[in-house]
Amino acid sequence: MNLNALNLLNTQLEPIIRDVNRTMDMVAARHDISPVAPPDLREEAPLFNYTPDGAPVSSLLLPTDFTRGLDQPAGMLLVIVLAIAILAGAGVVTGITGLTVGCADLLGKFGIPALASAPIMMFIVSALGITAVLSAFFGKTGLLAGLWAVLLSPPFALIGAVVAFFLPSTARGGNEALSVGRDEALYRQTIDDMSSSMYLKDWRNTVRIKHKQAETAARDKTRFIALGRATGYFKDHGDPYAPESGTVFGYAVDDMSMHTAIMGMTGTGKTVLINRIAKQIFQATDSGALGLCGKGTGARELVGLDENYVLLNPETSKLALFAGMGAMDVVDALAVVDAKSDPFFTDLTRTLLKAATVLLKALADAKVEGFKFTPSHLYRLLESNGTIGGGKDRVKHGQYRQDAINAAFDMHQRMDRKSSMLLNAIDFFENAWQATQGAEKTFAAVQGTYKNWLEPLFSHESIIQWAECDEGVDVTECLQGKRIGIDVPGIVYGFPAAAIITNLVRQRVYTALKRRGNGWRNVAGQKPVLLLIDEMHLVWQAESGTGMDDNSMVSIARSLGGIFLVGTQSVNSLRARFGEDKTREALGNFRNFGCYEADMETTDYVSGRIGAINRPIDTIYDVDDEVAGINVTAALSREYMTPHNFGGRTGSDAASFAKRLIKNTPLRFAVGAQSDTAIDDVHAAKIQTLGNRALATHAVATADELNIMLSERFACVFVAQRAGCKRRDVIIVDPNDDIEEMAA
Repeated sequence: MNLNALNLLNTQLEPIIRDVNRTMDMVAARHDISPVAPPDLREEAPLFNYTPDGAPVSSLLLPTDFTRGLDQPAGMLLVIVLAIAILAGAGVVTGITGLTVGCADLLGKFGIPALASAPIMMFIVSALGITAVLSAFFGKTGLLAGLWAVLLSPPFALIGAVVAFFLPSTARGGNEALSVGRDEALYRQTIDDMSSSMYLKDWRNTVRIKHKQAETAARDKTRFIALGRATGYFKDHGDPYAPESGTVFGYAVDDMSMHTAIMGMTGTGKTVLINRIAKQIFQATDSGALGLCGKGTGARELVGLDENYVLLNPETSKLALFAGMGAMDVVDALAVVDAKSDPFFTDLTRTLLKAATVLLKALADAKVEGFKFTPSHLYRLLESNGTIGGGKDRVKHGQYRQDAINAAFDMHQRMDRKSSMLLNAIDFFENAWQATQGAEKTFAAVQGTYKNWLEPLFSHESIIQWAECDEGVDVTECLQGKRIGIDVPGIVYGFPAAAIITNLVRQRVYTALKRRGNGWRNVAGQKPVLLLIDEMHLVWQAESGTGMDDNSMVSIARSLGGIFLVGTQSVNSLRARFGEDKTREALGNFRNFGCYEADMETTDYVSGRIGAINRPIDTIYDVDDEVAGINVTAALSREYMTPHNFGGRTGSDAASFAKRLIKNTPLRFAVGAQSDTAIDDVHAAKIQTLGNRALATHAVATADELNIMLSERFACVFVAQRAGCKRRDVIIVDPNDDIEEMAA
């Protein structure tokens, strides 16, 4: 009776193919280390990953993975090549060769060298294979089939031996496997083709991205900016983008063009990290800098970081607040809008302010006597009653405005090219504003609004000097490499005044930044500029009518040579001013961001920004209990999403294992010394055996986990764009770190 060879092979290979698919899944879950990776991107220890059923597997390709033996991935790779080749009808030679090399590897496991055993095994397997083929397809059996097998086996054995010689697991003993480009490409393609899990194919894509990251970072010649040292918490969670514990964490100067935001409560360490970044930028580049702060004091923190840094203070410096700005630039800087503002009165006041600044700037540019483009003269123009100045300089505001309107009208009449903006401004004051003044409540609301925007500049004698000044230090020189800070402490001059001055200076620099355009690198003397804004929630503008607000500028600043480095206390501090959508837009422009200890809403936002990974989820407890105010059940469940396996432990053995685990996880910061009793007395009897492990998408770190992790001193969770790819972990930013050593 003739045997059906294909049915026989299908029957025999089905369990083999299942096992091989599983092995290929495990191999596909691993990745090798890029040989060009900079020190901060190298991975020396395995990163545990999981097969689709939750079984842990080391993610690094190790030399032992390519030694002899069918139980190793390299050996199984040959078996799967054999199975696929036969089932696809690819040819007898390929099948025999693959099986022969596999058997040779098996003999090698018992000490018989693969190269010595290969010819013998080739002959034996070839003879058996040819006998099977003759029997299955041609009905040849017995002595005749044996004779044919003896005659035909030597050629097949010779071909197989030659092929086997070039197979890496046989000829190179594994340690030099994948060293030849064609072998590596074939190996990786085979893994991609054979892997049965879409998740593991995604993992391979992640590996390719990380290799590309290493190659890009190796080509980047800009200085590495050291931020702190990684804790390895995210790596413990199975995050492929996380560094190992102790690794110096940071990014390159070129990566900073994606902008950086740092959040955290007062006293948590924001300033230490901001200064650490700024100092390294100053040392590594010839870029300019502008230091600002919503409270007016942050710029002082940069003193001492660079000897060329200049601090401008109302007591010692002259600064023209409107110099170099257009009418709408001034309006955008002064019109502080937040979520609580009444849109109707805000828009009407902006219209008034626009007419006044257009009128005043036209007169000042034409050098009409008695008119300057300053906050002091703008306030005179807006007021309809009262006086300003003293003695013979005492001027009534109402008369001042009428003189301005008359002078502007005369000037407009003499213009060869009429200005519609100027004419509209004159018409507004002569008609629309007169009507508004007749509506008592509307007028009072508008007047109250512009006074809130301007009067803080007249609340202190030293600030008044800046409000009346029309010439002084040119802050836009920060675009030519100068490093300037604005020092207007709110506690001295009033916090509203500090915020308004910060807005005006920032707007002036934005105007200059936008004017220089994308071709700034080709203009002599133009430099990149570090725009440092601390307490951004007090001065940030989320929208404007001219596209000169902060949200708009940060989105285009990279092409203009602007690098933002900002600090704020929390997400809620921004939400209170702008609402949810504008807050997300504002923070979304910062691809590099860090967060120290903060409120729950902030850590919840940060958890979402960090993203999710595939983590195996285990059920460990059947009840919820709290220890030291922490839900131990939930916390431990999250911890066991990390690559720990109970390995069949039950009862007290499992309890001891869990106790040791707690002492080596972030949970120890909350439970501390109570962990022993928490496990022994409360949970020991309730620990269940594993068996329901499943791979699922889960946050890299939940808000609860982050709150625990960030309770450690100097801890900051940071997500950096490193060479075009994310890099993230909880890092320790110790003020006593030797930054020079770390950056090296």
